[in-house]
Amino acid sequence: MVSQMKEVTDPSLLDKLNSPLTSQEQNLREVNDPRLIEKLNQPDRNESFLGKLPRNVTIGLSRLGHRTLNAPHDLIQSLERHLTALGEDVSQGMPGPQMKTDPYRPPSSYIPKQQEYNFAEMLGQTGKPTLSDTAIQKGIEYSPELATALKGFMKASPYLFKRMAGKPYGQTSDVLKEAGVTHMEAPSELIQDAKQFFKDTKANRDLIKKAEEGHIPSIHKLQSDLGRISAGYARNPFSFAERDFGRAGLSTREAILEHQQNKLKEMGMEEAADLYQKGRDQSRIYHKLKHPVRAVTALAVSQTPLPGYIKHLIKALKN
Repeated sequence: MVSQMKEVTDPSLLDKLNSPLTSQEQNLREVNDPRLIEKLNQPDRNESFLGKLPRNVTIGLSRLGHRTLNAPHDLIQSLERHLTALGEDVSQGMPGPQMKTDPYRPPSSYIPKQQEYNFAEMLGQTGKPTLSDTAIQKGIEYSPELATALKGFMKASPYLFKRMAGKPYGQTSDVLKEAGVTHMEAPSELIQDAKQFFKDTKANRDLIKKAEEGHIPSIHKLQSDLGRISAGYARNPFSFAERDFGRAGLSTREAILEHQQNKLKEMGMEEAADLYQKGRDQSRIYHKLKHPVRAVTALAVSQTPLPGYIKHLIKALKN
């Protein structure tokens, strides 16, 4: 006896039967055991990290290539959206009847665009990816953006390092301002010795004059400039005389710093003196480490890294 087939009238069941099946559902349509279906939808935890690595790398590279191919289309389409919105805003703000524009084909429609693909499924990944899978895939997919961000950070690192080293000097200045202290006994002999390192310009003459009057910010700026100028002489690879001249300037700078710190103690400004000592200690560390940091930076971000790396490595070894 042949059983008769009943007509399906349930709307929800009809929608389910008429909806297209995904490839995963097509693979599972013969499976009726819910526990087996749930197991198949989970990532294979038995796969080792190294075993999945080639597939994860391939998925990431595939997505990166797909994004690169679609980049021209997506860029033009984004510009179209912004320009269209801007045009509508301008048009609405103008008095009078609104102008009607004829429909046109947007420029982005002329640029080829790859259809979307599920590369993970195509390359054999089942279920949801693990955290390490996602990290590898996304890391490779967005590697150009990550590399650009890292390059920017590495370029800024020497300047951030220098700024951190000089922070205690700024804190000393704040303490002195709060106490209303702006002048101290000037190290006249040391300032006279420092004059020979400065060009005879109005700005330098004014700085030296204020420092001789005991203006604390001017004394600090004088020793800072003296250190920078003297370091340039001290690094001259072709002249023994200039190197000795530069070392003498650095010695004068240290003497000015020592004078300032001692005078702050004599004035009862112990907090300011301690911060000044901290600044001197951090400055020494900075000068010891700045060339190794710049060597790593040159190796990481330079278009021609080897020359810059070697230059800063030699300077680091000299220190």
